[in-house]
Amino acid sequence: MKKFLLSCECGATTPVSGGQAGDRIVCAGCQQSLAVPKLRELSQLPLAEETGSGRQRNWDVSKGLLLLGGLLAVVSWTAAAWLRMPASSPVDPAAIRQNVAEKTDAEIYEAWRDHFSMTTVARPQMVIEKVFAQQVQLKRGLSIALLVSGGIGAAIGLAGAVGVGRRR
Repeated sequence: MKKFLLSCECGATTPVSGGQAGDRIVCAGCQQSLAVPKLRELSQLPLAEETGSGRQRNWDVSKGLLLLGGLLAVVSWTAAAWLRMPASSPVDPAAIRQNVAEKTDAEIYEAWRDHFSMTTVARPQMVIEKVFAQQVQLKRGLSIALLVSGGIGAAIGLAGAVGVGRRR
């Protein structure tokens, strides 16, 4: 945006833009209030020299990739670590031991004969145990997918970091 130099009686000049036309500003030199002329008269004033290469952007693609990749990696790896935490079994061994301790040998033998003698010595899997096993498999697969996603995020973040490093 063009800036024009507005002169004050004290000799100081203050850069003003077209958007300030018709307003009042304060002189940087003497603190006196100055009237900024209308746009037609403002365009007759000398132009202020631009310092630097203009306004510098704070964000660019490299910084966006760095942020996006870093967030994706951290969130994915955190979720994967949470999913990999050991889960508690739905079967309570202490309760089973207590129930067995309260039964007589004849009651234990009868329960075994009624429920397990047709199969093998190992008992068949209960429905709740099957559901638990499926959940464990699902969590394991999901955690692997999240680890891969985190790796992709880390690669995106690294590409952004390389871009930021090249600009400096």
